Amino acid sequence: MMDTENGRGVEAGQVNAGAWVEAVPVRAAGVRPGAGLPVERPLLLTCEQAAAVLGVSRATFWTLHSCGRVPMPIRLSPRVVRWARGELEAWIAADCPNRADWEKAKETA
Repeated sequence: MMDTENGRGVEAGQVNAGAWVEAVPVRAAGVRPGAGLPVERPLLLTCEQAAAVLGVSRATFWTLHSCGRVPMPIRLSPRVVRWARGELEAWIAADCPNRADWEKAKETA
């Protein structure tokens, strides 16, 4: 295979960085097939994604949830829950109040 930028040949098994960018599958590039929307900043976050936003482990996030320290999730089905990214970001901006105080603040806003 010939590297067109500098005219050098590329050994078998090596990947030309420029060719790799073009060859990345749509799903690996952060786009859901058919959706046409980037998923790098989804609106609804899984537990793992919400934990990453807070910078804690999944286990610590569930402990915080059980203790009433994070906002309530949105239940999409009996076994699927998601946290709204915007609400988590607003909660962080408000200095991470406990859930009861957060709910009161949301009602008055």
